[in-house]
Amino acid sequence: MRLLPFLTVLSTLGLAACVFDASVAKEAPADGGVATSADSGTSTPGTDGGTSTPGTDGGGKDAGTFLGTPEPGPTKAGAVFASILPPTPGNPSGASYAFAIFQDGAARAGSCLGRDEGACHVITCPTGPTPSTPRPKQAGTVDVGGISVPWNPLREEYLYTSQQGLAWSAGQTIALGAAGGDIAAFSGTLTFPETLSITAPGYSPGISTPLPVSKAAGIPLSWVATASDVLITFSEYSSGAGQRSIDVTCTVPGPSSSFTVPAAALRDLSTLPTASGGPHRSMSVQTFTRKALTVDGYAVSLSASVGSAGWEPVVSP
Repeated sequence: MRLLPFLTVLSTLGLAACVFDASVAKEAPADGGVATSADSGTSTPGTDGGTSTPGTDGGGKDAGTFLGTPEPGPTKAGAVFASILPPTPGNPSGASYAFAIFQDGAARAGSCLGRDEGACHVITCPTGPTPSTPRPKQAGTVDVGGISVPWNPLREEYLYTSQQGLAWSAGQTIALGAAGGDIAAFSGTLTFPETLSITAPGYSPGISTPLPVSKAAGIPLSWVATASDVLITFSEYSSGAGQRSIDVTCTVPGPSSSFTVPAAALRDLSTLPTASGGPHRSMSVQTFTRKALTVDGYAVSLSASVGSAGWEPVVSP
């Protein structure tokens, strides 16, 4: 079983990656509207206060089994996020995460495919880098609620930053911004959403709990009523020639207390078990807030999330 912080990181990376999978360009207005999609990272960030670099998937499609439309990606886009993982029995101090990314170029242009299924967006991409992936841009030192996210000039990317303990709390307003570089300086504020209490399906706090999933039935979830928006992220990742990632991201506007991931959003998932060489899967649920800015022509998404439950799905027809 994988620890829940890994799932939380993947989901939060999904919030950032949505900018480059066309959601901001397609859905997020300049007044801070919400838009989501997801992306599978492949490296596990540390939780001991160090920094690491999240994994990336390339773009592409498997037209034999997936029906959708090309995800064009906005020309100029960026994302800055803050995320907290509340304390659990296995991690009584909790954890905090911060990250930033900016790109100039049509990310994954014509390579990933996407479609909407109700409140969910599905994106399928091949695994592995592609020549069309644009090089990241820098906006100087990024400050996320008092946590500095440094730019690595050798690797030309921002470092994924994590630390033990809660740097912020639900309901707290923080400032997110950058000092300026390739992109002009900017700043904005966000208020962290409520902590979410899941009532079904069952899970073990701090642990990725096995979860039987029927592609034909969808995934019903329920939680203690919340006024905050809820993000549900389901990721399936397989490596090797001809393999792909599938990311299902569902946005449930508050107030809410339940949601069912529709069967149509799950139809392209593999039923091969991970133990026999099948893909890796994860699903998590968290609350989040988002604000969209326009900086030097870049669509910049600011987001703050509070992690909650995590599962390792076992998929059946």
